[in-house]
Amino acid sequence: MKNGPRASLKTVIKQLLVHTHLSGNALAKAIKLPTPTIHRLITGEVQDPRLSTLIMIADYFGVSIEQLIGREPLPKKFKAKFLKIKQKQMYSLSSDRKVIEFDTKKSKIIGVIVES
Repeated sequence: MKNGPRASLKTVIKQLLVHTHLSGNALAKAIKLPTPTIHRLITGEVQDPRLSTLIMIADYFGVSIEQLIGREPLPKKFKAKFLKIKQKQMYSLSSDRKVIEFDTKKSKIIGVIVES
């Protein structure tokens, strides 16, 4: 484990969702988990999720469990530069130069603007 600040599970999942342009609902459907389970992870309501849940999410995104829980950094391809955070919305610049508007209350992408 590297020293320095650790990202939380909810922060890492949000970052992965933004990078892949998925909503929490779409992730739940893709990995066949109940939508409320994913929602509770994204909101931080669940602090100690089941190992089986972490494995499904990590496998889906192609990251390790250590990366998913924030003990290790995500691969560079998942790094998003956060431009602005409001109370309800988060904007980020993805690696493919798209500005993504993410509703943090509803855990879903509101819009994507492709930079020309």
